[in-house]
Amino acid sequence: MKEQWWKTSARVIQTNLQVMDTPKMSAVNLAQAVVELGGNALAVNVGGIYAWYSSKVPYHHVNEWLPGDRDLMGEIVQECLKRDVQVIARFDFSKADDSVYLQRPQWFVRNPDGTPHAYGIERPGPWSILYSTCINGGYRNHNVAVPVLTEALDRYEFDGVFLNAPNYEPCFCDKCREKYRQTYGKELPMEWETETGKEISSTFAHRRNIAGIEKDWDSLCYQDNMRLMQETIRRAAPEIPLILYFKTYGENLQARASTADILCAEAQDVLSQGKKNFTPFWLPTLNAKYGSLPEHMPAPFGIIHSCPGMDWRHTGLPEIEYRSWMSRSAANGANLWHSLTGFKETIGDPRILKTVREVNQDAGRVEKAMKNSKSAAQILLVWNGTESAEGWLEGLLDTQIQFDVEDELRFSSQRASRYRAVIVPAGGNLLAAKMEELKHCLNLGIRLLIEECRADQARESHELLGIGEEVQNGGELTAAYWRFEENDLRRNLEDTVLLPHRGKTLYCMAEGNASVLASLVPPFAPLDAVGAPPERATLLVQHTELPLCVAHKHGNGAVLYLPFAFGHLLGYYGLPDHLRLLENMADWLLMNQRAFRMESCPGLEAVLYSTEYGAVLHLVNSVGRRPLMRVVPLTELEFELQLPDGVKTAAVNVLLGPGGVVVKQKGNRLTVTVEKVEIWSAMEIIWEDVVLR
Repeated sequence: MKEQWWKTSARVIQTNLQVMDTPKMSAVNLAQAVVELGGNALAVNVGGIYAWYSSKVPYHHVNEWLPGDRDLMGEIVQECLKRDVQVIARFDFSKADDSVYLQRPQWFVRNPDGTPHAYGIERPGPWSILYSTCINGGYRNHNVAVPVLTEALDRYEFDGVFLNAPNYEPCFCDKCREKYRQTYGKELPMEWETETGKEISSTFAHRRNIAGIEKDWDSLCYQDNMRLMQETIRRAAPEIPLILYFKTYGENLQARASTADILCAEAQDVLSQGKKNFTPFWLPTLNAKYGSLPEHMPAPFGIIHSCPGMDWRHTGLPEIEYRSWMSRSAANGANLWHSLTGFKETIGDPRILKTVREVNQDAGRVEKAMKNSKSAAQILLVWNGTESAEGWLEGLLDTQIQFDVEDELRFSSQRASRYRAVIVPAGGNLLAAKMEELKHCLNLGIRLLIEECRADQARESHELLGIGEEVQNGGELTAAYWRFEENDLRRNLEDTVLLPHRGKTLYCMAEGNASVLASLVPPFAPLDAVGAPPERATLLVQHTELPLCVAHKHGNGAVLYLPFAFGHLLGYYGLPDHLRLLENMADWLLMNQRAFRMESCPGLEAVLYSTEYGAVLHLVNSVGRRPLMRVVPLTELEFELQLPDGVKTAAVNVLLGPGGVVVKQKGNRLTVTVEKVEIWSAMEIIWEDVVLR
């Protein structure tokens, strides 16, 4: 039996069609362009805001520029079928034309004051206004969405369905208020929150929330709606998958996965917000790792827009920047999904097409070696979406330390048992919600690094953290320092006693068998006086017993406790000494048994996988000031790999990238020197004696 296409490697081209360009569309050219670009699937607009076929469903707005004498959608499906290109039908029921709103206003989102939520009121040109549809209303459910899906899937042989923008949008219409009342036995709150939680990173800032809303309300509405969509698709075309978005914070990933066959995430490299607000470079990596968490599902799709912002969507990202983003998505196990503005004949910046083709060709070269591979990470990072979590993510990438992520809501000792160590960044709720799971991890011999700078949380967990019950907030410290007390964390830092320290810090004391690896040197001056006069810069208190790093054994494992957000220092300041300290903490957690090691190189990402006969290593070079304009080649890169027990020797084959490798072996350590890495290199390490068996 042939394997389902969506459980194999896929390279999707999404055309993001413009309705006025419809007369320029050729089904033959569109299907052939996918092949020429190295794709094997086409995501094409079918219905929702516009119908791209002659829909008979009432209130389904048909694209006015569709040819009246032929079936364009049918031609596209047939031409793709001839070329073995899968067709993913894209639907977007999140908005509708104002002509629909005027006839069925009860289907649309209402603000607290009763007004609808409109888009494009000031848009120039002959466009109608679009209105947001209510997730509980008729348009997104039985009146339009269900019959449209049924009609399109009955008429055309699609290979998958992708629902764009399916999320809940806050709505105060009567239908939502009644559903809320029936669900919770109380009235739906009718006011916006003034601000969101300060612990959450601005990168993942929430949309405006409703003050006092039940926290699972939006998830419940989403699941109800998506379950109906899934049931409708399975009735009409039971063999094709439903593809849905996931988010990396603030949502129940398991709930998202329960209503989808494949997950996807969009990483927009938004350069149009200015240099100070660039989307973080690690977002494709996070999306790929996070989307791989539901292990019963195939690899997620990593969607990357080819433009530098939706306001500049008719131009392309710098080619090297785009190639770097797509390469990191693929290297971390996601299937590629290129989101283009238009099709070949209308794309205003065709330079991006060359890059799309090159990335797809690279992905094709590693597919065979990556089949059935698994992450070789030794560390699990608990993802909670805070600034500290972002800092840890960036720091681990910049030091090439192998790690996976786990959603805080899903965390379990069973999942953690596959790893040697777990990192718990500050600002989350794991200590309060999953204490028994953490203790079970320790009983299994797993080592934990825990940040906690909230006095009440640390006080409740003081025995686990190795500190006394008396804990007090120390406030936001500046002009303070980390002082090494023992040598456990001083590798490559032997020539300094102090490291810069800053931020919210707890005052506590180590207790019992815990040892203080580093202590606090308190501020020598307020921030407005640190430089004037320099004659007063003496550290009046050069040593305290207040710990900044506490280590103690617990069960069969051990805990490294930091009473401040070290991840924030990593992400905000990025000082080399903090990266060196991160590496030393990782070595402490892994008891100096790192399976993969290389000299820290910020901007280089290394991803290691284990396979049946060895390993596959990806190296993705993003060194340089963003936006990346040219390749900065890295030469003579060296890494060490520990051979598994029973393996005597190994061979290394270059799968992707220029140059070759030089291999040396000493005992059970393999040292490999990679001659050159331009953007994306990959190599296969084969345990030779395993193959001989």
